[in-house]
Amino acid sequence: MSATGGIVADDVEKEISVEDDDPPLGNIALDNTATLAIDEEKSGEFNVKLSVEPDANVTVALASDNDDVTMVPASLTFTTTNYDQHQEVVVSAAHDHDADDDTATITLSATGGIRADDVTKSISVEDDDPPLGNIVLDNTATLAIDESGTGEFNVDLSVAPDANVTVTLTSNNADVTMVPASLTFTTANWNQPQEVVVSAAHDDGAGDDTATITLKATGGIRASDVTKEVSVDDDDMVDILLSARALKTIIEGGVGDYFEVKLATRPTANIKMSITPENSSIVIDTELEKPGNQNTQLEFLRDGANSWRDYQRVMVYAALDDANPTDGPFNIEISVDPDPNKPSDYDNETESVSVNVRKRPVGNFVFEPAPTIALVKGDSRSLAVSLDTEPSDSVIVRLTHTLDPSYLGISPTSLTFTTSNYKVPQMVTIIPRQDRVDADRKGAITVEAISGIRAKSTLDVTIENAAPRSRIVLSESGPLLIPEGQVKELTVKLDAKPIGPIEVALIADHPDISFSRPILTFTERNYNVEQLVVIASEQDVDLMDEDIAITLTATGGIRASDEMIEVSVIDDDRTTPDWPVKAQALALAPSDAQDDAILRLHCKEEEIDCAVHLKCAAQVDGTIFEGSIPQVPARGALTLSVSDIEGYLGRSWSKKGRLGCFLHSEQNIDTQVWTRSGDGVLVNNSAFIRSVREGEMYRADIESIPSPDETEESNIRIRCTSAIIAPRCAVSLSCYDDAGRRYDGDLGTIERLRVRHLQSDELSRLIGHRWSGVGLSCEIRSDQIFTVQVMTRTGGGGALVNNSA
Repeated sequence: MSATGGIVADDVEKEISVEDDDPPLGNIALDNTATLAIDEEKSGEFNVKLSVEPDANVTVALASDNDDVTMVPASLTFTTTNYDQHQEVVVSAAHDHDADDDTATITLSATGGIRADDVTKSISVEDDDPPLGNIVLDNTATLAIDESGTGEFNVDLSVAPDANVTVTLTSNNADVTMVPASLTFTTANWNQPQEVVVSAAHDDGAGDDTATITLKATGGIRASDVTKEVSVDDDDMVDILLSARALKTIIEGGVGDYFEVKLATRPTANIKMSITPENSSIVIDTELEKPGNQNTQLEFLRDGANSWRDYQRVMVYAALDDANPTDGPFNIEISVDPDPNKPSDYDNETESVSVNVRKRPVGNFVFEPAPTIALVKGDSRSLAVSLDTEPSDSVIVRLTHTLDPSYLGISPTSLTFTTSNYKVPQMVTIIPRQDRVDADRKGAITVEAISGIRAKSTLDVTIENAAPRSRIVLSESGPLLIPEGQVKELTVKLDAKPIGPIEVALIADHPDISFSRPILTFTERNYNVEQLVVIASEQDVDLMDEDIAITLTATGGIRASDEMIEVSVIDDDRTTPDWPVKAQALALAPSDAQDDAILRLHCKEEEIDCAVHLKCAAQVDGTIFEGSIPQVPARGALTLSVSDIEGYLGRSWSKKGRLGCFLHSEQNIDTQVWTRSGDGVLVNNSAFIRSVREGEMYRADIESIPSPDETEESNIRIRCTSAIIAPRCAVSLSCYDDAGRRYDGDLGTIERLRVRHLQSDELSRLIGHRWSGVGLSCEIRSDQIFTVQVMTRTGGGGALVNNSA
């Protein structure tokens, strides 16, 4: 320092030291600067340190330019004490989905107590995926083979694999198979073709077929699936097969002949086949298990019952046909009816069968003596019968009469003539039996040929007889209910004295009924003494109840009309399918009622048909009727008339009142009962009221009951639906008028599955109250489950209306 101005002074010096505040200059040091080589899904390591001592902690951050290459740790920390000590970095290569090798650059950057340039570390990654290639077919065109034959194609690979490769072959058609089902290629034989043999099995159908074979590679190569198309030329022919193309000659009105039909191949869809005769005199029967002749479509199914493989029989008869006197031959056409919704390879296929028909000759009977016959009680008459014309074949002649069998007998009741003895008279004895009324009996005997010739005659017959009048008196009026295998007692007597011994014969119209005494003998002394007969019901193997009539016929010194008593045999073998009750159908009128009922069933399933079993009970005596109906198509419906239901139940419930049915099914169904009554009015009578539980009892309410003084006729139907262990329902009523006054009544018991009818007038007497208009409502109670319907016949035509809603 130097001074100037008003002083003289020597210069002075002062030393100053400056300490630098920048971090020291150094380097990030790697233990190896060469590229680090690692395998995909593997790891490698390198070490890092600093070249100079820092003046504070140093952080070295590591960053990769490839997301598949990662480092652990992602940063390193060095201090003034460990800066020259190596720290390890582990580098990992993730798996990717290509087959290419990969690279990465890791950049190391230092911050903190040192100044150093960034350093990079190069990484190389060797990929571990198999090579990309193709499955190679020697020919990509469709392979054409015959049914039951074989064909071949060859397979190799487009590139060398890095390990063994398995090529598996699968077919989408079970009838088309491959040998071998898999091929193996190695690193040595990958480009050498291997043969595949394709076979087509024989099937039942007549159509050509196709298949797609898929080849899939696994192992030391990556390759897309390859397909090989195969076409199969079928060796079958669509054909209708017949057991016979020409039937034997059949006689008009005589024994017929038959043919059988099936399909040569399995159809592509279920088919229906019609049988159509050329001439109206030809009668066809396709349902041999049913009485009568039914010409319905034959059905051939792809699988199951009525299979296309199985012959179905068709009976052919020639009916008596005065309008068509020509002899055959005639053709019968067999044709497949196309279904537009389900086409089949058999659509419009046809075949034919020929049948020769011979007409019956026309002739007359010859009688000796003259054909007017007068008889007296106890007298018999012989009649010689022959023919005046040669028949076409053997002739069966039946003799019937219009009189009661107790008045007249004919022996024999049939005669047989041949082409050689038709002129030889055969004897018939006409026997008058004991009559039981003062008046003479007049009737006719019919003599008719039912085969071989057309001949019919009617002979007038008169029977004179007189005897005391009487009546067969029974202890029961019927019907008698007899469980199968059990007995019932009946006593018989006469109410008037005969003039001689009387025999009373008991005859049942069914073999399952027998009697301890089939004939009872009465005299002038014991005619009014009851005689005991034990009626026994035999066990049988069917599942049906039987309605049987027993006729008692008196012969001898008395005039008495036949007595008839009905017997209902309750079967003990019945089994009902173990299906739940899905619906009820009530108040089905019998065929002898003034109302005409139909039952409508709806199948509520989307894909399967509905099987339904009916279990019904008659309202009069509780007789059980059971039977299964045809399956209802999925989402479809079935309409059953009373005659249809009688057919499926096996008998009629005529004279047993209306029928109530449980409908058992494993599928979802519903049902409606429609009734045509009055002036042909069609009314839905399906509704009914189910009882609901009320404490220990069951209750159902009915409202607005018409007065007995109204023109409408109301009928309350109470049906006991108790469980089997509770055989009856105890029923009572509590009724209220519009003013709220209560009137009680007791209906007693109703047997299980029976119906108690209660009309307005009877209801009025039961509760001791007569109301006006519709001013009465009732609560019905029972100790068991029950249903109620209120049916009202109204209007000028007497239409039956269901008021149960």
